Amino acid sequence: MGAQQIIFGLLLTAGMVGTGLVAAFRQVAFLRGDCPSMPEAAFFRAQAFRRLFCSLLLVAMGVLLGVALAYLEEPAQTIVDERDAADTAGREFHLSDPQERFASLYGMFWVGFLILLFVLLVVLAWDMWLLRRLHLASLRERNRHNRQIIENAIVTRRDQS
Repeated sequence: MGAQQIIFGLLLTAGMVGTGLVAAFRQVAFLRGDCPSMPEAAFFRAQAFRRLFCSLLLVAMGVLLGVALAYLEEPAQTIVDERDAADTAGREFHLSDPQERFASLYGMFWVGFLILLFVLLVVLAWDMWLLRRLHLASLRERNRHNRQIIENAIVTRRDQS
């Protein structure tokens, strides 16, 4: 494993874990604060829980990347190097039993990581959709209110004439 890969992996891991922890801290601080009595308070409280969940998923994914960097990349690279050497020599390459178990573990690890990523993206998309729905409802309410003001002004004008 090269120094560039280690540095990039550490920066990526630290960035994911740090971003997740800061976001989680902010969501917990919001949830501990006084909830306003506006009608959207329940929405924003549920949003904070969704975002807290996403933050914790991000931390978990960062930790998993660190584990992969520390424990899985070296044995995987060894298997790849052996296969490349066999291909170069014109030999057929077969995995030994321990290598097959490791390859299975390695595959399951990355499938699990991708499932976490998928869950994170689904929750984020759901959050964005709900936020858009709230925004459109707010726009409709504002338009209804403005229409009411205009209608009242028209009635007042007619009464004055």
